[in-house]
Amino acid sequence: MNRIIGLAIIIPLATLFFVIGVSNKKRNQSEAEIPATEQSGAPELKEVEVAEKEYAIQITGENFDELVMESDQIVVLDFWAPWCAPCMMLGPHVEKIAADYEGKVVLGKINTDEQKSLADKYKASSIPLVVVIKGGEVVGQVAGFEPATTPDEIRKLVDGLIEK
Repeated sequence: MNRIIGLAIIIPLATLFFVIGVSNKKRNQSEAEIPATEQSGAPELKEVEVAEKEYAIQITGENFDELVMESDQIVVLDFWAPWCAPCMMLGPHVEKIAADYEGKVVLGKINTDEQKSLADKYKASSIPLVVVIKGGEVVGQVAGFEPATTPDEIRKLVDGLIEK
């Protein structure tokens, strides 16, 4: 009796595994015949060399005095963290600002997770925080990120310093 029950369970399971295996094999064969670009529905992307200049400098406790306090240019410090979504959204805006003011503005990025002493020094308890420094002195700051206004606020701060 136990043999009959065992066979009644094993035979349907074996059949199921066989059918799944055959269907996967057929699907894999048919996918191999279709070009990869058609399988995903997306066009094939070719690698393109991008010749973009890096405008952001990673600021640490070790290079802070040299790159920020002793700079003869306006320094825009972007306090951020990799887990901070608004920081990730603001990043390209401050990099664009640094590119637009090339030679007049230095963009320093400070990872608050790695540079806690600098974050404490500038009271960056809420990020993103952009601090603008000229001649070693804080001349303005913008906290948070509002896509419609934050980049313009940073530009106004920088523009006001460049005109002086």
